[in-house]
Amino acid sequence: MRKLLCGTEGLLHARMWIVLLVAAGWASCQPPADPKADDVLLARVYNQELYLSELKDMIPPGLAPEDSMEMIEAFVDRWVREAVLMEEAERAVPKDLNIDKLVRDYRASLIRHSYEKRLVEQMLDSVVTDQEIRDFYEQSKEQFRLEEPVVRCHFIKAPLSAPRLDEVDAWWAARDSASWEKLKLWAQSYAHVALLSDSTWYKYSEVVASLPPGMMDEDDPSQHEDFVRDDEGYRYYFRLLEWYPAGEVPPVAYVRDKIVRTILHRRKQKLLDEVREQMYQKALRHNEIEIFTQWARGEGQ
Repeated sequence: MRKLLCGTEGLLHARMWIVLLVAAGWASCQPPADPKADDVLLARVYNQELYLSELKDMIPPGLAPEDSMEMIEAFVDRWVREAVLMEEAERAVPKDLNIDKLVRDYRASLIRHSYEKRLVEQMLDSVVTDQEIRDFYEQSKEQFRLEEPVVRCHFIKAPLSAPRLDEVDAWWAARDSASWEKLKLWAQSYAHVALLSDSTWYKYSEVVASLPPGMMDEDDPSQHEDFVRDDEGYRYYFRLLEWYPAGEVPPVAYVRDKIVRTILHRRKQKLLDEVREQMYQKALRHNEIEIFTQWARGEGQ
């Protein structure tokens, strides 16, 4: 790294400048008539040069000189590596690659994306009603057929070293609301996995993945509707509430989020299409569009 700072003499010169600049404060330094006359050259890569003054804004006020030097050395190392990479990349650019066009296209894409994002934020109705969700579900059921079983269940995986497991067993078996609230609070602190929602649906494979191999059938959760078992240092609690096998149409609750995203996406595309058409018609009304056909037909034809 230090070889990059123009040798030992250059490194000492740079250190001296950093100490002086940090001690006096960057802001108090008056720029010389020739900006590089009293500057320190930190590194050179091919025809690119990096000067100490270019790093002025990266030094926090009040930073110790030794910390400033460490920060600058790290920056110089990154700068050198990036400069070498860019030099090699420039040499490898195909002669037929139109960089300017690529830059223009990318700039246009960024501007258009930013503008459309603002339009959507300002104009899109993001409220999707339950009726809209139900209507979409009824019209599109076939596309939601399951590739694997899904379950609504209660499941806890807790280490056998966790406290109060006897009480947890009792809360799990009781099923009353008071016991269930105690179970949830306990699970927040001690369970490694806790699926205790009554309404959430899960892919069955995700539940099975949290169990030791062979503890549950991988295709049919109904064979293990309710159990408490110890294995591999953990206690497993499982209770099946409802399930749908592969090939079936799942309940609307399972695909609700997907339906909402689809509805909003279609709504967004419709909004942008309408805005583009309005802009086009406005430009036509103000005679801001001209289409020339002479290049196709030829003059005088």
